[in-house]
Amino acid sequence: MYVNGEKETISCERAIRVYTAIGTHNLRKVDNQSEEFHVSFVLRLMWKDPNLRNFRAKLALRRQTPTQTPTQTPTNIHPGIEELDVLITKMYENGDLEYVVVGEKDTDANPTLHSISRGEYAFVGEPKWEHYFFPKYTFTNICQDAETVFEERRVRWCDGTGGFVEYRAKYEARFSESLELQRFPLDRQLCRIKLTAELPAEEFQFEQPSMLYVRHCDSDFDFMTQRSNATVLIHVERDASYYFHSVLMMVFMVNTVSLCGLRIPPNDLGGRLGHLSTCFLAVLAYRYVIEDKLPQKQYLTAADWYILLACFFLVMLCLQTLFFSAACTEPDILEEGEGETWDTWCKTWDGRFSRAAAAVWIMGNLILYFMSCFKWRASWRHVYAKNAEPYCCVGQCPVCKHRWICKQFPRHGRGGSCGKCGQHENVLVEYCTPFDHKPLVEPQDPPKTPEEMKRAISYGSKPLGVKFLGPAAALAYGG
Repeated sequence: MYVNGEKETISCERAIRVYTAIGTHNLRKVDNQSEEFHVSFVLRLMWKDPNLRNFRAKLALRRQTPTQTPTQTPTNIHPGIEELDVLITKMYENGDLEYVVVGEKDTDANPTLHSISRGEYAFVGEPKWEHYFFPKYTFTNICQDAETVFEERRVRWCDGTGGFVEYRAKYEARFSESLELQRFPLDRQLCRIKLTAELPAEEFQFEQPSMLYVRHCDSDFDFMTQRSNATVLIHVERDASYYFHSVLMMVFMVNTVSLCGLRIPPNDLGGRLGHLSTCFLAVLAYRYVIEDKLPQKQYLTAADWYILLACFFLVMLCLQTLFFSAACTEPDILEEGEGETWDTWCKTWDGRFSRAAAAVWIMGNLILYFMSCFKWRASWRHVYAKNAEPYCCVGQCPVCKHRWICKQFPRHGRGGSCGKCGQHENVLVEYCTPFDHKPLVEPQDPPKTPEEMKRAISYGSKPLGVKFLGPAAALAYGG
């Protein structure tokens, strides 16, 4: 942000850390035509809310509370279970509670603090979540409203410093993804789930414990409108068996059959061209089979190139047929004896060209077959560069060879200016992958539960001053 012409950063020191994890359960389908993928996944968010302390909730006890006073009569919701309106002061990780019954006072007009184990109550109600922080987020590349299979939010533990909240939701959703199909059907794809915050970066930032990456978690940002982002990368490698067996193999067989037509004498122009044109139309039909399964792109895929070369091969055979067919008509104007020699010469060279064409076609296909057997695919680094995926962008100066991490997203393949020599032209960007570089932001483990918050030390009741609760909690309590 710029104030009076000077650059001013936004402090994010007080931003709430939201620990984010996404677990993909099933990649159901990758739709090539619409460039979408359907995935089932679970989103898990964890954060500590400093305001989530001494919250009011409903508590269902399994027994009659011995400290019950007439100021609040428990509601019988089931035989043996009574519901109370309480103020939760502590919730331990194992489910133990410390609470104050709303409206209950001892002889000194002070509330009584109760401690019970998890087995002594049936359930405890949730806070009024609309009063507390929630990391609002959106999926930026989602195609339509996601189907929420389940959604839950719970307090894992809380004390006087705040409460640690865990949110889980399972989604069935379709996401858009631009496919890079230059090497189709031996291609690799990045299917990405992009998560962005709907609050400024100074309010909260994503941090990842697993499965996804965050480019930067900073204490200061250069712009007020920046948002924290997280991305899930799903690496997909296509199984090309269907296309090899059902499409490319058939194209190979059609062109091989076309070679059989070269045994027709070159002076039979109609018979040979009729055979070759039939094969050409058959190969062209498979071009539309591929086209129906892929989106429209401004480039040709590897399968397109193969079919195009197959068509070009048939066109060359047609030109060969026209040439030698025309040459075979020359003996009519030659003297006796020379015509037979010319006819023999034409048939000999036609046969040689035919055998050479057959050898080129078969050897070329054998080379392609062995390349497919040895997984002739683009490297993942090449895939990341094609998709401009900013997992880890490294700039390199062409003058001094200085290398640096590109913090801001590089534009048009440029990584900014060199901080060592000041060079800003022709600065290259190298896109690293998880296979050859650690993430810029190391996976962050959620804070461990403090030892004193894992379980209650003792159970029972004791007097508690209202001032101990604080003004807001005392007001909620009724003191």
